Amino acid sequence: MKRSLAVAFAVAALFPAVLAAPAGAELLSLKVGGQVGGSHTGGDIDATSFIGGGLARLELLSILTGELAVNYKKDDIEVDGEKVGDIETIPIQLSALITFLPWVYGTIGVGWYDVKASDDITDQVEELGDVSDAAVHLGFGAEFPVSDRWSVMGDVRYVFLNYDLGDVDTDVFDDSASFTTFTGGVLVKLF
Repeated sequence: MKRSLAVAFAVAALFPAVLAAPAGAELLSLKVGGQVGGSHTGGDIDATSFIGGGLARLELLSILTGELAVNYKKDDIEVDGEKVGDIETIPIQLSALITFLPWVYGTIGVGWYDVKASDDITDQVEELGDVSDAAVHLGFGAEFPVSDRWSVMGDVRYVFLNYDLGDVDTDVFDDSASFTTFTGGVLVKLF
């Protein structure tokens, strides 16, 4: 009985989306591609770096899209103008993209951030050797079709990430590792 109510509720929730879908919108499509851009980590880290990776988008009625993205970024850490090491991060993000205008979308999601610090930093902050943590992200972007199969996209996201360092008291940096990404990429529609 509970399962039947859940299915009925899900169908009822999707009904307005079906009515609001643009004429000629496909029910389901899958796009894959790559993205590159820049990332700025705030707080005491205060580093700007390259970010790049791949993504897959499963689109429902051109209104709601689920996205899986895997990227790589590396922040150089400086203290008093001297490089003391670097922090590599592999963001694995699962997002919901909601299209408000024909090409513009808002995004919200969660991610898993695998963090590895160089030996120079882990000598100073032992707990930072291998840190993996979950975080929420928000953003917006646009995707423009170039042809029936190809499109280009641009995206801005803010990730609310904090390192879990326990009771570490250090002048190197605090536990805030929140960062903003600015990416652009190309997508190809598989179906």
